[in-house]
Amino acid sequence: MIREDQEHLLVFPIPMKGECWYSLLARYHAISGNRSEKYTFDQLFGGKTVLDAAVTLPARVKLIDAWLPRECGLTSDRIIREFTAYQYLRLSSRFPDTAYQRLMQGSAKRGRGMRSQMAGALRGRHQKLCFCPDCVRSDTEEYHHSCWHLVHQINGVRYCPIHGMRLIESPWPEGEKLVHFYPAPDAEMAGQMERESRGEETDVFQDRFFELAKTIDWLLANSERIGTEERLLQFYESELGTDPSWQDILKHLASKDAGFVLELFPEEDLVRMGNDVIKHGLRQQSPLFHALMIMRFGGVQWLERKTQT
Repeated sequence: MIREDQEHLLVFPIPMKGECWYSLLARYHAISGNRSEKYTFDQLFGGKTVLDAAVTLPARVKLIDAWLPRECGLTSDRIIREFTAYQYLRLSSRFPDTAYQRLMQGSAKRGRGMRSQMAGALRGRHQKLCFCPDCVRSDTEEYHHSCWHLVHQINGVRYCPIHGMRLIESPWPEGEKLVHFYPAPDAEMAGQMERESRGEETDVFQDRFFELAKTIDWLLANSERIGTEERLLQFYESELGTDPSWQDILKHLASKDAGFVLELFPEEDLVRMGNDVIKHGLRQQSPLFHALMIMRFGGVQWLERKTQT
C-alpha cells in the first residue's frame, strides 16, 4: 500500500481523449525520469503489481489521490468515469459492488480471481495491446505523442470506431501477463506495422464490426445514462413484447446475426451458452451481448431515443 508519508508527484500526464488508465501510467513512467519500473511501481502502488486490469478497469485507482499533483485537475473519480470501462462493465449485474471496491482500493491479495474475471469480461481472449494507425497519426499531430485508446482494447472491437480502420495488434505484452509499462507506438512505428499487416486478413462482417465498435464506444462514454442492466432489459422487453429470458436474447441475436455471432464467440462458448447454464454464460459476456442487442434493435440511434424517454 501507499506509504503514510507519500508525497504528491511533481508532474503527471495530461490525459488524451479516449486514453485508458494503463496508458496514463505508462506515459507517467516515460516522463518521470525514474531509473527503473520497480521504482515507479514502488512510488505509485507501494510495490510490484500486474497491470492487466488497468488496461480497461480502475485498478488501484483510489490510491492515486494520495499522489496526484493538486494542480493537474485530475481525481480518481474522473479517471474512473472517463478513462476506464467501469460504467460499461456495470451494465452487467454479475459482479458485486464489493468486487469493484476491492479493485479500486488496491487490495493486492484479496479478490485477485474476481479482478481477472472482470478484466476477462471486458477484454475476452485478447492479450495484446491494440492500436489504430490513423489514431496514432492524429494524436501525434494534436498532442505530439500517441496513447493507448480504451475502446481499442475492448472485446469485440476489431475496427476503430472513428476511422473505420482494422486495429493492429502490438507485440506487447511479450508474455501472458502485462507487467511492464509499454509506450504506445509512435507514428513511424505504427506506419511500419501497418504496412507489415496489410492484406493479412479480410472480414466478411467488416461493416458489422465497425457498427459494433461505434456502439461500444458510445456505451463507454454514456453508460451512466442507462444506469442499470435492469433498465436495458426493460428496453428489450418493449421491443420483444415480453419479459425476455437470457435464452430469448440469444435466440433473438442468432435469428439474423448467426454468422456474425459465430465470428465473435468460439463455437465451444456458444455450445456452453446453449445448455442449462446459459444464464451464467451470457452474464459472463453481458457487456458485449448488450452491445449486440442494441445493434439488433437499431444501434446507437435507437438507444439515444430510449435513454431520452
